[in-house]
Amino acid sequence: PVIKVPETWTAKLDNGIEVIGTIMDEIPVVNILLTIEGGQRLEAYTPEKAGISTLMASLMNESTKERSAEEMAKSLELLGSTVSVSSNGNSLSVSIQTLKKNLNPTIKLAEEILFKPGFLESDFTRLKTQQLEGIKNQNTQPTAIARKVYDKLIYGSNNIQGIPSSGTIETVENIKLEDVKDFYAKYFSPSTANIVVVGAINKNESIIALSRFSGWTGPEVKIPMETKIPEQGLTTIYLVDKEKSAQSQIRIGNYTGLTYDATGNYYRTGLMNYPLGGMFNSRINLNLREDKGYTYGARTRFSGDKYDGVFTAYAGVKLDATAESVQEFMNEMTEYNLNGITKEELSFMKSSIGQREALSYESPFQKASFLRNLITYDLDNNFKQEQNKILQNMTKEEID
Repeated sequence: PVIKVPETWTAKLDNGIEVIGTIMDEIPVVNILLTIEGGQRLEAYTPEKAGISTLMASLMNESTKERSAEEMAKSLELLGSTVSVSSNGNSLSVSIQTLKKNLNPTIKLAEEILFKPGFLESDFTRLKTQQLEGIKNQNTQPTAIARKVYDKLIYGSNNIQGIPSSGTIETVENIKLEDVKDFYAKYFSPSTANIVVVGAINKNESIIALSRFSGWTGPEVKIPMETKIPEQGLTTIYLVDKEKSAQSQIRIGNYTGLTYDATGNYYRTGLMNYPLGGMFNSRINLNLREDKGYTYGARTRFSGDKYDGVFTAYAGVKLDATAESVQEFMNEMTEYNLNGITKEELSFMKSSIGQREALSYESPFQKASFLRNLITYDLDNNFKQEQNKILQNMTKEEID
């Protein structure tokens, strides 16, 4: 199948914000994704208040200086529009969806949400309590516990990446409303922002609509780049006792430092991992699920962004098959390392990934994510064609 990468246009607002867009006019809807890089990483400056980026994003979905949260929700509802703010490990995201005919009034409301947040004490107290309750609930869930312990072991207890994006009980209790206001003033800035537009709208119409963001000013934000990782010695097994848990959550992995690239080692490593644990009929899933019946699913993956990278093998398995499952993970990885990929696996990988990629850019969300990656990683529009060449020319020797 031929990969249909969307045709794009690019522009810059007066304040330097990069904009990229594509026309998708099957329905009269416009989707806008504003990304401000930083997110949890900025908490490295104040790790004792980890979770503040998540709390700030939650507060920005509440009252503004001009409307209560209920009034804003009603105004958006009357337009059939949505505006939502969220934070993750590397960025703060603002998602806007609206009918094209209501784009301008929706942008006006989004401007109010972003630049005139109310930051009311009542909203802060309620949302802080909710975040603390969420953390307490996570601490009862085996999957969340596994993720927290794994990240802490990978990144170390002194690294912000080793702390959940929602923070901990101790760090969130440290946050005051003034801290949130200060975090917003320091880091909510166009200096690290970009905008993606997908929908029934052309370049000129988009720039006119987005001109309301051209006057946005803010400090030059420096995102902490250095990641100090604990030295990795011999393979070590760590156990966390979760009473009355019906399953064991297994996480196996290490810090690779392999950052994202579209056509280099990171992409090739993803191809190498595909038969091992990157698909349903991978070696590891067929072993642990289909053959042994230990789990509903077992996977391995290389994850990476512009800052760092990690390899992880993971599964939730039957309690009484915990040790056997760990052993099978290690057996499969050792076998793959020693003898490499088979010709059948290589052929299947090329066919499977090619067909999967052909359907990867159908929805507005998929297109928006694709365009955001173009800006974030400074990619050429034709990088998918380059990936396809690498995929089709991949040899057993190269995979091994």
